[in-house]
Amino acid sequence: MILSQAQKKRAKCDKITPLMQRIGAWFQRKPTTRWSIYESKALKELNPIPEDDLASLEDYYLNFGIVNGFDPRRRDLCTLLNNWTGELDRAHLWAQKEKAVTVKGSASQPEKQPSMFDLRQRMELLNTEISKHAERLTELDKAIAITHEPEGLKREHAALKAEWHDLCEKRRNVKAKMLSTSDKF
Repeated sequence: MILSQAQKKRAKCDKITPLMQRIGAWFQRKPTTRWSIYESKALKELNPIPEDDLASLEDYYLNFGIVNGFDPRRRDLCTLLNNWTGELDRAHLWAQKEKAVTVKGSASQPEKQPSMFDLRQRMELLNTEISKHAERLTELDKAIAITHEPEGLKREHAALKAEWHDLCEKRRNVKAKMLSTSDKF
């Protein structure tokens, strides 16, 4: 039986592996929560995952410190799996920055204000994410208009729209921070 993409997102797989439980914990999923077929397939396409890559992402997802309300980590398991390589790059970059901060000083020092370069990078990432969300929202609008059972698509649309609004708010915060930083120079 061939399932549509929407059906794969709703249908649950029968088996929960230790790897699924480990990654699911990053998103506060219970160990007994079954993954969708869509998520399971995305994970299967990544296998085998080297342990050091898995450990890097686990450290990133469980220990990332949110700075000024900015959190670049994926909020959805399937999105993480579909963007695995990019997230792994972010995790490695974060680990390098954490290592540099640990070497430079103790934890009792006040947090360093982000540089204009860091703020521009954040703005770039946010703009990219917002554009991707806008494209997907447009695709969903078209799909909802032509489908006979749009309920699943409408739920996905609402969730994506909420993420889009969240990203726009973060972009406004970064922009305000950039303006306040430029006033200091």
